[in-house]
Amino acid sequence: MAIITVTFGLPTGVRLVAANTERKAAHYAEAVVYDIAREALPVYISVSCADPAVRKRLAGYLLDLQTECLRAPAPRRNASGALG
Repeated sequence: MAIITVTFGLPTGVRLVAANTERKAAHYAEAVVYDIAREALPVYISVSCADPAVRKRLAGYLLDLQTECLRAPAPRRNASGALG
């Protein structure tokens, strides 16, 4: 069982996600990326794992995810500033 850690360099500090499978690591890391303010993207991401293929695959995926988030249309806000 591999231990995978993903480190995010956020404007507010460092955030670390750890998981024992590639799928769980991707799931947890996605949640972090989706929570980052669009204006802060892209952020530094480092993937640590004993398996170099997993490191490369997960790092590439998270880079692509950040790019996708940057290209997505900004959420619409109504006159009060609320989303909707």
